[in-house]
Order: sequence, then structure tokens, then C-alpha cells
Amino acid sequence: RRRLDSQAFLAKVWSEAVSATPTRSHRAIQELARQGHLLRHYTMNIDGLHSITGPCWDQNTPEGLTVEMHGNVTQAVCEECGTVCPIEGPPIRAFRGRRMVKCTAMKSCEGYLRPKVMFYDDDGEDLITECFDDLLESDLETADLILWVGISFVQSASVEHFRRVRRLLSAVSHLDTPQILINPDEDTMFNLVTGLCNVNDINLKQVALCSDDVLPILAKEIS
Repeated sequence: RRRLDSQAFLAKVWSEAVSATPTRSHRAIQELARQGHLLRHYTMNIDGLHSITGPCWDQNTPEGLTVEMHGNVTQAVCEECGTVCPIEGPPIRAFRGRRMVKCTAMKSCEGYLRPKVMFYDDDGEDLITECFDDLLESDLETADLILWVGISFVQSASVEHFRRVRRLLSAVSHLDTPQILINPDEDTMFNLVTGLCNVNDINLKQVALCSDDVLPILAKEIS
């Protein structure tokens, strides 16, 4: 409803994202990937810092380890032809100035660019992320540990994603797969279990510490 204002806001988010550096958690995930212990990294973050683990997954890059569930603020996408391009340069200047940006990928395209980021009730979800249902089900069939890193489960969307994982684990008969919540907020477990009907049939624990402290130890011990 307020597209130009939203694009201007995301332009500010982009400025912060490109000036940020990966944390110890990002480095630990990168190390787990290097060791061959990371099956997949599903992220709701849009800052692009996860790119240090290598290329992101899509239908053209099936070997990608990271699935960007909510998009990437460093990219723009055409609403008509679906072309993805870096947001830096003319697009970001236009977004800052609250102007629409015409797609120039093809002469025949009359579409406009938008940040490749998903909003609530976003009609353009298919432009932001490809369907990864089959990938997630396949991953859960072979995963021997699931880490929920930094998620407080205050938002209903994150609780719904947990329910989705639980349904898929049940479908492949792996409800006993260990799941660990890594978050220093002691309300994390409460937030999650109060949003679920039953937790007695899943193997769920919480490590109430910061991921920057936990993940580097995990990567070191596994190695």
C-alpha cells in the first residue's frame, strides 16, 4: 500500500547490510559447511551475510547450501520478467528517492524492479523465493540434527515454520530427530511450546546461550 516508502526503508536496510560483517555464528556455519557437516542452511534473514557459506540454493543452483526464505536485500527483481539484479547503483538511488525503477533486462519488458524481499501478505512471494517444499522434506529425511538459531518464536510466522518442519518430520518418520533451540532468551521455549498442541512426541531442547558462543564450539568439537 505504501510501496515507495517501503522501498526507501529497505534502501536504509541495504546500507546497513553492506557495511556489516559476518559474525562468529556466520563463520561457524561456514566452517561446518567446509567440514561437510552442514546439510542445509535455511534463513529468514535478508542481510546477505550468509553468502560466505557459498552460493544460495535455487532451481538452477541445486548444490547451494543456503535457502533464502524471505529474500535478500542486496538484490532487486523485476515484477514482470523475474530478472534478478544487484540492487546497488541506479536501483538503490531510485529507491532512496522514492521513485519507481523500470526493468531494462529486455526491451520488451515493461515491468518495474522491487527489492527482492518478502513482506507480510506479499502478493509477490513467487518472485522472492522458489518453492523449497520438496527440498526441505528431502533434507529432513537425512538430517541427524536440527538447529534453530536465534529465533525467539515471538512471531507467528516462525512458529508456523516449526509446525511445518514437524509435519514433514512426521511424514518421513523422523520425529525423534534432535532439535536444539539456540537463544539466550529463556522465554524462547515457552513461546514455542505455547504455540504447539503437543511437544511430547518431539526431541526438543534449548541451549540458552548466544549463538556466537555456541556455534564456534560446535564446529570445533565436530571437527
